[in-house]
Amino acid sequence: MESWGGSNEYAVSIGPETPAWSPPRRAGYPTETSDPTGQPPPRRERAHLLYSILTTLLCCLPIGLGALVYSRKTIAANQQGDFLKARRASDRALTLNRVALTIGAVIYLAGTSYLIFGILAKWDAYKDPRTYKFYLG
Repeated sequence: MESWGGSNEYAVSIGPETPAWSPPRRAGYPTETSDPTGQPPPRRERAHLLYSILTTLLCCLPIGLGALVYSRKTIAANQQGDFLKARRASDRALTLNRVALTIGAVIYLAGTSYLIFGILAKWDAYKDPRTYKFYLG
């Protein structure tokens, strides 16, 4: 007589086993490992392409173009599998984007303050033109 904890020769399968949950796959990312140790592949670096385009168009054209070049280098290095080169290019693109955004913000703030103070000075000149050496009217 066999014990209940013995072999499973009389076990009945009720349905297929449900696989363990796995995260959804993202498009463009490798799903299998090429490393024989079973380590996951390195993470692809972000290219910051949209950020580069926006800083080129809206903030500072020369520095934005440099960021755009490095964003493109990041994409090319990711496609070749050279993730160290991709990381360097991605870091440079992000740095150039931040510099271009800072320069653009300073220029916009300076222009806006110049415009506001110019309007206020003109308003004062209209109120009493004798107090100024020039008349803005």
